[in-house]
Amino acid sequence: MKNKYLLFLSLIILSIPTFAQWTSVNSGTFDRLWVVDFASETNAVIGSSDANGTFLISKDQGDTWINYNTESSYRFYDIDMLNADIGFGCGFAVFMTTEDGGENWAFTELAGTTFIQSLNFINKDTGWIVGFQGLIKRTDNGGESWETQNTGVPHDVWEIEAVNENVVFAVGRNTVTEKGMFFKTANGGLNWETEEIPDMLMSAACVDDQKWYAGGENGKLFYTDDAGENWTSQIIKPATDVMEVKFVDQNNGFLMCYDDDDPYSPNSYIYKTTDAGQTWELSHQTNSQKLYSIAFTSPNAGLACGADGKIWRYNVSTNMEEIQNQDILIYPNPSTGIININQRGLEKILSYEILNIAGNTIHQSEFLSPNSQFKINKKGVYLLKIQTENQTLTETIIIQ
Repeated sequence: MKNKYLLFLSLIILSIPTFAQWTSVNSGTFDRLWVVDFASETNAVIGSSDANGTFLISKDQGDTWINYNTESSYRFYDIDMLNADIGFGCGFAVFMTTEDGGENWAFTELAGTTFIQSLNFINKDTGWIVGFQGLIKRTDNGGESWETQNTGVPHDVWEIEAVNENVVFAVGRNTVTEKGMFFKTANGGLNWETEEIPDMLMSAACVDDQKWYAGGENGKLFYTDDAGENWTSQIIKPATDVMEVKFVDQNNGFLMCYDDDDPYSPNSYIYKTTDAGQTWELSHQTNSQKLYSIAFTSPNAGLACGADGKIWRYNVSTNMEEIQNQDILIYPNPSTGIININQRGLEKILSYEILNIAGNTIHQSEFLSPNSQFKINKKGVYLLKIQTENQTLTETIIIQ
């Protein structure tokens, strides 16, 4: 055997890939957790769409949560936190404000509105609310008063994204033709331009005043780099609906998608891109557990929430330490598929686990003899975790 194919755990690897981990977190509730948003790098707020006024707050990046109740029947359908103190929310015909990071909310019932689906503020004064039956309203005084805006077509708007006080992008559907709609304005909503497409649209994200994304049914993701003058599309598989699009910078973004082929056992998927949406990689999947919202503070940290009080925390380890231990031999690496683990010293190996680069376990086994062998069929980069009597060892595995 050639020496270049021998790799001890003591070897220092200069370039170690990052591995993402989605971890289930105890929420303390079984409510339907509909929306999550970060107020700061550490603080996050989750709102329930059950008619009981429940919301949750975390101050440690989603590790632990405190349940609050507004003692009302209001539902949270969207939350937009501007900073650690000021935030806005909406639900049905109710507009909500907070000035203490979400611990207390003030509620205003808006006459003449039916169902508020989404809102977005660019500062503490200026923002929009949108919803069903043609609802688009703008405020320039923090919600004390609202100005109704008109797109010129009968519509339901699912989501709105304001780039600044003039450039605003929204998506939804034409309620007469049942087709999808792009909405955009360059003058703060005085005039709206619309474009109809075959697929209904549910989600929107603006990276800047030119680069926008929109997600819709049939797994469609749309992209423009000229403020909606021209659109390209791709299909995200196996998703049937792209429900949320989130970008944290020009290149790094996330999708939350559904696979509703079986309405009694829906699957939810989270995809990640690091190349501005050219390619998407599956980051997380929940089988028979429906997600409703995602939020991220960086490409390496985020949260997801969903049905039955479920919360998942996303974390990427960028400083994974490979523990020095010359008593364990792993070879060949790189490999064409077969990997051997040899226990050469007195420290006993108890088990090992193989994870893909998304952090999902693809194989795990007890270590029953001093020598063990496993096979990986798909090319790529993997993480090998070895549990001994005294420590956990990690090693990067490359399958060519």
